[in-house]
Amino acid sequence: MRMSLSLARRCVQAGFVLFCLWVGWRFYGFYLWLTGALAVMVPRPPSVEAFLPISGLLGFKSFVLTGEFDPIHPAGLVILLAAVGSALVFRRAFCGYVCPIGCLFDAVHRLSSRFLPCPTLPSWLDLGLRGLKYLVLLFFLGTIFGAMSLQAVQGFLHSPYNMLADVNMLEFFLDPSSLFLVVLGILVVASMFIPRFWCRYLCPYGALVEGVSWASPLAVHRRPDQCVHCGQCSRVCPEAIRVDIKERVSSPACMLCMRCVESCPAPNALDIRAVSRWRVSGYWIPLGMVAVFLLAWITALASGHWHTQVSPDMVRMLVEKG
Repeated sequence: MRMSLSLARRCVQAGFVLFCLWVGWRFYGFYLWLTGALAVMVPRPPSVEAFLPISGLLGFKSFVLTGEFDPIHPAGLVILLAAVGSALVFRRAFCGYVCPIGCLFDAVHRLSSRFLPCPTLPSWLDLGLRGLKYLVLLFFLGTIFGAMSLQAVQGFLHSPYNMLADVNMLEFFLDPSSLFLVVLGILVVASMFIPRFWCRYLCPYGALVEGVSWASPLAVHRRPDQCVHCGQCSRVCPEAIRVDIKERVSSPACMLCMRCVESCPAPNALDIRAVSRWRVSGYWIPLGMVAVFLLAWITALASGHWHTQVSPDMVRMLVEKG
């Protein structure tokens, strides 16, 4: 019996979430050693740098202008390049298959939708809200690639603050502020009614991936002669895309989650195609995303661009200095 497309996607999502939890647990052990609460050092997992996208963007600018790979958080740059680069082929599949935050908000809505209504926002409001994440992204891109000089970028990358960026991030989540908890609560409640509220309207990382996804040759295609015009495809779309009125879903918001294809009652009405011609199995999407990140990791290891050049003793000294 073949695994359903939804189950395949959720298995990949669960795998990345479990991996992130393992990374977080290992990094917490490293943090305990840094603070003297643990006698034996737990090796720092480089993958924790996935949660440092600002450092990754700064490292990217430095790499483009100097040709030198960031030695402080190299894994962060590798993961950023893998996430954004994957959109060249798989559209926003990073958001739908890999991102643990998107997976958690998915779970929130899936559970709450069993007993709460799911209102449809007016198109003008939905479109306006979608622009918010692009404004946030433009702020960061404008600051990093416009306002900051190369000297300022490199000064930040090699600063003690950036060397401890992962430590500061962990301490922030270990002792969250009241404001953060209120904002998180609002996002959770909003996600109970609107699928992927954070991802759809506010996430600048997703906006960056969306911007690149325009170049992807893959897209959901609808055959009007096979369509029964039931509208089910549009109702199940977590991004509220009107699949039922398009022949090619060219929207950059599409995550290739396959919910529309799987829910369609007409067997040949919807499928995935490359360059509008070649039919592609939906199972290649989760397999492809896993392959992208495995390849990025192997390449980074082989080229020496995965582990930081900042020694654990140096990090510990910086932590002790406060």
